[in-house]
Amino acid sequence: MPVPKDRPIYPVLGAKTHRNKAVMLAGMCANPAWYLNTFAYAAVEYGDFVGLQGDVVCGGSSTKWSSNSPLIERRMTQAFDEAGMGDLRDVTVVGYSQGAERAEWLAAYDPSRFTRFVLIGGPIVPSVERFAHAHAVVLMAGSLDLQTLMREGAERLSKAGIPATFMVLPGARHGDMGPKAQEMMGKALSWLEENDAVTKSTRARVAREPERAMAE
Repeated sequence: MPVPKDRPIYPVLGAKTHRNKAVMLAGMCANPAWYLNTFAYAAVEYGDFVGLQGDVVCGGSSTKWSSNSPLIERRMTQAFDEAGMGDLRDVTVVGYSQGAERAEWLAAYDPSRFTRFVLIGGPIVPSVERFAHAHAVVLMAGSLDLQTLMREGAERLSKAGIPATFMVLPGARHGDMGPKAQEMMGKALSWLEENDAVTKSTRARVAREPERAMAE
């Protein structure tokens, strides 16, 4: 789908009446459509997705990301508007490699907008501080890729009380989703939805009854 004064986006409309909102950020010199195509059915079951290209061109249909979080957020807002997906609010960010790192920056930059995350093959151990307000985080890595960073991130986030889990993409190398992408992304997105609901319920109760929640 063309976007005025920007690169085209790749929208996927969800099948459910009640839809989650999500954005796919690819890695360095990649394209979000490559990844969305590997788990399109899981994406449709979850909600409305937008594949957003990076703001730095590598060549052809491949892009990468600058470090400009405000720009990324503005481009997402325009993308959601063009795709008819409503306000950029309570959004799930799926990021692969460099896209996973940018997702982390967005978590810290605007935690009220970006609340749920799937981080795949990220280049750093995710920060507890940056994800302090996240509702739920799934960390993933391919069975043929480095797993230590994402595993350690899941452990750190969980210990800090942030709902987080680690999942393996069978048969996947770095930059790849592997032959089980539909199945594994379906599990990841379902886990996000379940734990997001729990987090929202818990935080609402704390807001209503702070003294009782602190005692518990």
